[in-house]
Amino acid sequence: YFTFEGRTEEDFIEWTQKDTADAIAWNLSRHLESQHIRPSSVERVEVVAGGDHGDVAFQFGASVHVEMSEGNRIHFEVSLIELICRKDTSELIEETILDELTAGLKKVATLGLHIHRDEHTGNIHCEFSETSTKFPVTTIEKVDCYITGDLAFQAMAMGRESMAGYWCLQCRANRPQFLEDHAPWTM
Repeated sequence: YFTFEGRTEEDFIEWTQKDTADAIAWNLSRHLESQHIRPSSVERVEVVAGGDHGDVAFQFGASVHVEMSEGNRIHFEVSLIELICRKDTSELIEETILDELTAGLKKVATLGLHIHRDEHTGNIHCEFSETSTKFPVTTIEKVDCYITGDLAFQAMAMGRESMAGYWCLQCRANRPQFLEDHAPWTM
């Protein structure tokens, strides 16, 4: 249950959420296998993730781009979160999906992506981890990870909810504090 600012009654909030790293790895395995791509031919992986509120829900997903040594590419999208709510606010996101979302995105951005073919089943497996015990394995040391969205999502992600003109673009001041010195924004 969640009470939106300015309201007195609570709303019942429901959501579904996948582990970001696991969902991307699972879908990548499926796409590589279905297109008969050797793990060793994968050269680069890029993930562009973002969220937006639509009619009745905040949705967060990722677009995954994979480049192979032969010059061919694959692209697919992964739906990661659906948060059923009348409005998305940073407070609501903090109380529901933020911890798991942050942990999953951190795995994608900081851990290696290991791709190997299971010697018993012949299936391709992908995983984000520090090291891999599988052999032979193809490791993408760094997956390029970007977060995108509209200006409202950017403002919310940086803790600047409300109208864009209410916040200073360079420091943590809001409109009533514009003449005071404040710490610069950092991410």
